[in-house]
Amino acid sequence: MSGLDLKGLTAEKLSAFEGKNIALICDSGLTDASLNHCAHFVCHALDVGIGMKCGDMTFKTRGKGASIRVDDVFNYCILRGEWDDKNSSMESCLIFVTPENNVKSKTDHLIMGNISKKHIGIHLNGKVWHYSNGKDKVICESVADFKNRFYRNYGSDIGLYYGYRQDI
Repeated sequence: MSGLDLKGLTAEKLSAFEGKNIALICDSGLTDASLNHCAHFVCHALDVGIGMKCGDMTFKTRGKGASIRVDDVFNYCILRGEWDDKNSSMESCLIFVTPENNVKSKTDHLIMGNISKKHIGIHLNGKVWHYSNGKDKVICESVADFKNRFYRNYGSDIGLYYGYRQDI
C-alpha cells in the first residue's frame, strides 16, 4: 500500500462503498464519528498509504493502514491543478475542495496546506464518491452537487482542484 492507482477504477467498485460507515471500511479501528474520514475512505478505497495513516492513530498497526490527511494525498499527486484546468479526457481523478488561500503555487505545481476546511473525493465520469462526515457514510453525487455542498459548508471562497498519480 503506497501508490495511487486509478487505472481500472469502475463505478461498480466505488458503488460497493455507498452507504457504508467507516467502521465497515477500516480494519485499523479509526472509526470515531467525530473525526473527518474523507481522505481515510478514499485511501482505503484506492489502497493509498502515504503520510499519516489510520494505524498510526489507533496504535494497533503503527505504520500501516490508509492515509488520513487530504493535504498529504493532494501533495503526493504528480498532476494537480484547478478543476477547470483539468484535461476533459481525464475520466478519473481525485477531486479536492478547500479555501483558495489554502493552496499555494510553488514553481510549477500547487501545494495544499493543512487546515481543517478541506475535503477529497474520487471522481469518475462526472460522479464523485466521498465520505459525508455529516451523514457518516459514503455517498455519490454529481460534481455540481459536490461543489455546492462545500460552498454551503465552507463559504464562497473555496477552490475546486483535481489530482492524479499513476503508479504502476
